[in-house]
Amino acid sequence: MTNVIAIFLIVGADVGMNSNIQGFLMKLHGLTLEEASYGISIYFTALMISCFAGAVLLQFLQPKLFLVITALLALAGTTLIILSTGAVMANVAIFIVGLGAGNLFPIIFSIAINKMPSRANEISGLLVMAIVGGALLPPVMGFANTTLGVLGSLVIIALCFAYMLVVPLVIKTTN
Repeated sequence: MTNVIAIFLIVGADVGMNSNIQGFLMKLHGLTLEEASYGISIYFTALMISCFAGAVLLQFLQPKLFLVITALLALAGTTLIILSTGAVMANVAIFIVGLGAGNLFPIIFSIAINKMPSRANEISGLLVMAIVGGALLPPVMGFANTTLGVLGSLVIIALCFAYMLVVPLVIKTTN
């Protein structure tokens, strides 16, 4: 169950992040739509780098440790966006979030499958169903944005990444 919630929150945070980057940058730093749009490219570039680097790093690190490192990176980046005082700092923070978020889904997925390989089909089906978080969390973020402001929606993303720090404490792996 912990893994399903984790996938739900990871996908929700990722979709919420990439669909709201422009709004974050425009509201927090007064950028134009065109200027703020570059934040999306920054985020996806970091995701791509993260995936390639993760494939290499997982050869040397245990999955639970790598999960903690990447969750801390994503959480730190989200916190930096909240605390950013300028557009450059916010874009660096967006890059940091992307570096952290890029490997969370595959790590959780592989940990869950490796936990019970004999039930891999059932587990993967359940985890794939949790992708619905990408459809459910962004409206919650929109509500938070309307009632609390843009920082409220960023706090929701931060809480999603913070949950990833609980996962290694709860799950048991063979590695």
